[in-house]
Amino acid sequence: MRQKTRKSYDSFDDIFILALNILGRTDLTTLELRRKLLLKTNKANEVQAVIHRLTELDLLNDFERAKNIINYHPSWSGLRIKQVLYEKGVPKDIAESAVEELLDEDSERERAVLALKKLLGTKTLDEENRTKIFNSMLRRGFKSSIIKKIIDIDIDFYE
Repeated sequence: MRQKTRKSYDSFDDIFILALNILGRTDLTTLELRRKLLLKTNKANEVQAVIHRLTELDLLNDFERAKNIINYHPSWSGLRIKQVLYEKGVPKDIAESAVEELLDEDSERERAVLALKKLLGTKTLDEENRTKIFNSMLRRGFKSSIIKKIIDIDIDFYE
């Protein structure tokens, strides 16, 4: 049986093509791409040069990645989105500006309503469930003022 040989990525061009192949399959932050490339090669200087070049070409953009994450998860709170962005290596200033740009008070309320509908499922919003739902939404990162507003208003109003 023939043994599979592992391709070596020694030059800038090889690493650049590898990075393009990775980015063609999935959208990544700068840190995520750096980690993936360093797993394939131990050429840190070339990896940094490739990342710099991809950023110059606007093929690698943490702000756009942050906006994609915000839009992909419509029932997440702004706080939860920031936390996920930090975990993915998006710099704090970029994460905060993306959240501020895309999430205002109204959109945060809409996200809270979606989260509430998911939590309720087929249950009704009675006095017994109110405290559980309120606490669960707090843990999801929604502000208490927004939670109070949407719980006090009849959920059918939003349907």
